[in-house]
Amino acid sequence: VGFYLRDRGMPLDHLATTVQVFLGTQMVCAQCHDHPFDEWTQMNYYELAAFSTPMDVVRNPPAITETIQMVNQESREKRAELSKKFKQMRDKDRKNKQVQNDTRKKESAMQRRISKETQEASRALSQISYNFRNSVIGETKKPLKLPHDYQYNDADPGDVISPLTPFGDKIEVKEGESRIEAYGRWMTAESNPRFTKTIANRLWKRVMGIGLIEPVDNIREDTEPSNPELLAYLEKLFVELDYDIKDYYRVLYNSKTYQREAASASPLEKFYYPGPRLRRMSAEQVWDSLVTLIRPGVDTATDPKAPKYGSGESSRVKAWERINKQSPEALMKRKDELAAFTKKSTDRLDQMRGEVEKVIASKKEKRAIAMANQIIDFNREATLEYARLTYWDLESFGNRYFQTPFRNVPNTLFRQLKTAFPGAAFPSDRKLRYIADNSMMMMEKGKESEKATMKRMRQKLGKEEFAKFERARNAEKRQQTYVRASEISSPAPDGHFLRTFGQSDRQLIENANDEASVPQSLALLNGSLFYVIGDPHSVVSKAALSSKGNDETIDSIFLSMLARKATDKEQSLLREEFDSANNRHEAIRGIIWTVLNTQQFLFVE
Repeated sequence: VGFYLRDRGMPLDHLATTVQVFLGTQMVCAQCHDHPFDEWTQMNYYELAAFSTPMDVVRNPPAITETIQMVNQESREKRAELSKKFKQMRDKDRKNKQVQNDTRKKESAMQRRISKETQEASRALSQISYNFRNSVIGETKKPLKLPHDYQYNDADPGDVISPLTPFGDKIEVKEGESRIEAYGRWMTAESNPRFTKTIANRLWKRVMGIGLIEPVDNIREDTEPSNPELLAYLEKLFVELDYDIKDYYRVLYNSKTYQREAASASPLEKFYYPGPRLRRMSAEQVWDSLVTLIRPGVDTATDPKAPKYGSGESSRVKAWERINKQSPEALMKRKDELAAFTKKSTDRLDQMRGEVEKVIASKKEKRAIAMANQIIDFNREATLEYARLTYWDLESFGNRYFQTPFRNVPNTLFRQLKTAFPGAAFPSDRKLRYIADNSMMMMEKGKESEKATMKRMRQKLGKEEFAKFERARNAEKRQQTYVRASEISSPAPDGHFLRTFGQSDRQLIENANDEASVPQSLALLNGSLFYVIGDPHSVVSKAALSSKGNDETIDSIFLSMLARKATDKEQSLLREEFDSANNRHEAIRGIIWTVLNTQQFLFVE
């Protein structure tokens, strides 16, 4: 679903992406004309696209779509009956031009009124599914047609194209069969000559650094692997393992080839795999390595700022199912209720705009705080009622993904009040965002108990002990945002460590890079991340601080960061750090900083 949502509105481009990733070939040129350097024709492209182009964003549940169709059908019947009636009126007196003109004008006006009522009813019905916009993917019945400028002799511009595979087994969609399922089965079948080869080669490159075919996504009929026998064996192995990626990795990682020392590779020469290619870790690997050094329990940690899926998604599914259980009559009644409520809410917001302006003009702080609470109360009540009218159950499932069409106005009015009275004790604006989210309420309760706990701890511990406790607690809070790259939205925000180290922006395929840059050096030399790693409460620092003796401490850091002990020469050099530092922790930070900025840490060797 996410794959289709990413390319919604671009079904033909989506096909090119899919084929490039899973079949290792670039058909994008054939979207507009026969491929100049490969065997693909424009007809091949459109025949394959006919499998997947019916997949699109579905705005309305089927029950609403059927009700809209019923409304349109009734409208057509009314208009046909109206035309028949006025035609009979005109036929009675064909010679009277005045009567003819008057009846045509009346008919036109009544036809327009019926059309307007139909459009309004359709919009009002679609409003029930307002919260499903751009979030649900389904297979539509839209046919795929050739473009208007199609220039080849095998078909005419605008012809409807039936799905057909360009190579491998010729699969045709049977009556009543899903096109997208047939497409998926064909693409991933053992008999598909491209799928197994492409994925086996991609995973080999992931492990060894260079594919047996390079580039991995531009395979043609005349493409020769650097080691044809090896690639043929890997394809056979992948099939025997039933395409289990973990089992496939297990074979590669346990091979002597992988376990040898990494070797440099020249882009101008064939690589014979004396070992894996020497390469810098990917942005995600560097980040995960650092996060592992910072916090304990990293494999179960989640980003507290990230969206939480589960309850909100259940709410979405249940609302969809509830709507689909409604009869057309029930939906018609509900759309009238929803339209009336939306108008009432919009009128109340217009009224509140004027009240906010008066409060700001009066410069009375207490009235402003009271007004802010009114806005919060209105927003909560209006959101819950809008949810009820659109078949959502926010009380049970939370409202993280639920929105109303008038949600921006309460936020704007609240901000206007806060801006006008900067020092006032306004309620938390989070109450505008979390209407009925039980997890948020629990968080608020947790905060209250935390304050009480801190007060008790302050009374129980001495000044020095409480300061230590508070430092540890603050360090733990700082560590919470350091989670594995897979837990962070992708791509990460601009300026994030992952982006600095070449994470893909997902605008193009294979868009990540491991090229060095000055910002990368600065991030490791004196970036904020180093101070978190060097904090005495980080995993690596804690392990080093608990070690006995300087040599054991150095070995602890090396084992944590390089998976080996320090050599005698490294031990000799780093012992001096303990002599020159003001204290043991400072020496440990210095050694961590040194190892962090070595090639050994950043490179897969």
